Amino acid sequence: MSNILYPDFLKDEQEYAATTEHWTALFSSLMAQQGFNWSPYIKNQFGDGTPMRDGNPIFNAFVPRTGRAVRIIQHPPSPKDSFVTWKNETEWADGTPFTELVISLILTEKTEGQAIEAMKAWFSASTPTQN
Repeated sequence: MSNILYPDFLKDEQEYAATTEHWTALFSSLMAQQGFNWSPYIKNQFGDGTPMRDGNPIFNAFVPRTGRAVRIIQHPPSPKDSFVTWKNETEWADGTPFTELVISLILTEKTEGQAIEAMKAWFSASTPTQN
């Protein structure tokens, strides 16, 4: 098994914040390479504004130019690496559909690399919907 990154993210608020910043920087770099803007599409907080810190999602992004999204679910450490992806059909509040790539993982150097490759493929394979 690979070295686990941010192993205490669910127990330590600062480590949780560092983990989300890690994903944000990684994704921003990937999208900058393609010239794509993005923004989060899931509010990761309770109604009173308290942040949800359960790892689902640890990161999310919608890329308007592609009409696609990614949601990363990060799980706590376990004895084996874990990495699974699937596509999920979802919709905006107004009923407009879009597809998200869901990546579910235990974060290690290996699974981070797999996530990067999955996101590159997901966003480069899409047809731009607007400029």
